[in-house]
Amino acid sequence: MDLPDIEKLSFEEKRRLVEKLLESMFAETAEPAPEWQLELARESLAEYERTGERGEPAREAIERIFRNF
Repeated sequence: MDLPDIEKLSFEEKRRLVEKLLESMFAETAEPAPEWQLELARESLAEYERTGERGEPAREAIERIFRNF
């Protein structure tokens, strides 16, 4: 499988790529995503569409999440 050069993609292209990847992963799971996760994703997307603010970088978010485990 050929992967795109991530660094050359625009923010919007990266967002769509992540969205497609997550959709594909969820399609392979036996259980759908819990409603609270879907609602959180909808809220985050709505906030981005309203303000254009991208939030924190993914690496920082991932590190913060794993620190809490």
